[in-house]
Amino acid sequence: MSWFINDLIPIILENDDHWWTLDLLRLATVSPAWLGAVRKRLYECPTLSTFTSFRLFARSLKANKHLIALIRGIDLRPSARCYATDVDVEEEMASLRYILSLGVYRKVVLGGELAVKAERFLHSLAHPESVTELRIDGNTENGECGYFHRQRPPSLEWDNVIAFKFSNLRRLKLFNLELDIVYSPVPYEFGLEDLVIDNVQIIGGYFCHIHQSCLRHIYVTAINSSDIDEHLRLMLDLYGPTIETLHFEIRRNPRCRVHIFDSDSRPCPSLHQLHLSDVEIDVEMLSAIAQVCPNLEVLIITGRSVSVSADEWRRFIGSGTLPKLRCLVTPDGTRWLPDLEASEIRGVRG
Repeated sequence: MSWFINDLIPIILENDDHWWTLDLLRLATVSPAWLGAVRKRLYECPTLSTFTSFRLFARSLKANKHLIALIRGIDLRPSARCYATDVDVEEEMASLRYILSLGVYRKVVLGGELAVKAERFLHSLAHPESVTELRIDGNTENGECGYFHRQRPPSLEWDNVIAFKFSNLRRLKLFNLELDIVYSPVPYEFGLEDLVIDNVQIIGGYFCHIHQSCLRHIYVTAINSSDIDEHLRLMLDLYGPTIETLHFEIRRNPRCRVHIFDSDSRPCPSLHQLHLSDVEIDVEMLSAIAQVCPNLEVLIITGRSVSVSADEWRRFIGSGTLPKLRCLVTPDGTRWLPDLEASEIRGVRG
């Protein structure tokens, strides 16, 4: 392959986000140029899904320390193991501590067994101030057994110690766990921009106790509105001036009336995109949304909890209460708005 232009290798690898690991390993054997480029891709954010892989990965790094400089993130989601000797457990835990001590991470994902009392492993990170994205996922398989999951649910305790350690955190994503937010009388702020909350049960505190200074995007998925309604309203009241995107979805319990938008809500002038799914929507709620979010550009309403007729949608659009609205998505049954004049649509597409 003497005719091949090596400068094309990074372009080829970056042009496809779905390279199989075995394909990359084969490409690494083609030439030294391919080996270097493939290593950067393989070690950028390694994913380890078993405790045994901790030991093997740590062994590789100790024998090839130059690979550590390639790592930008780590994804640790070991599944439960019911059978392991004390020697295996000790060695694998030592390997885990070594991996967490490397201090080169911008992105950290903890899942599986490590999502049980996840704060223990967050405290083990050598340089948490370098982390800009943190994800904790409590979705486990065979959760009835394992090293840590002994009849204990996935959980995270967030306090001011963790907040001070992760001072440069920009994206926080929490899935399928219990969250205990410890109120801190000591004021602190960090520049969290994106917050993702999916099936999180808050057993103590409020999200507003996590003192974000410039929260911009919120994505919330809950079993029912009562789990998160009050927390979301408080966040909108506190951070309304900076929030640009809000996605709120209810699962398993449709027709939930939420109270995050009403006449007493604080205006959210920066909110440009709002997506509500399986949230109970009527004309009164639409009026409240228009009052609180006057600069909406994208309004997406999906699910089976909408009691707004086609004529009511027409009047809402024609009223001009959302002058900047350019995209409107409505659920099946009201998507096709009857006989709207161009002047009434005002650039909105349904």
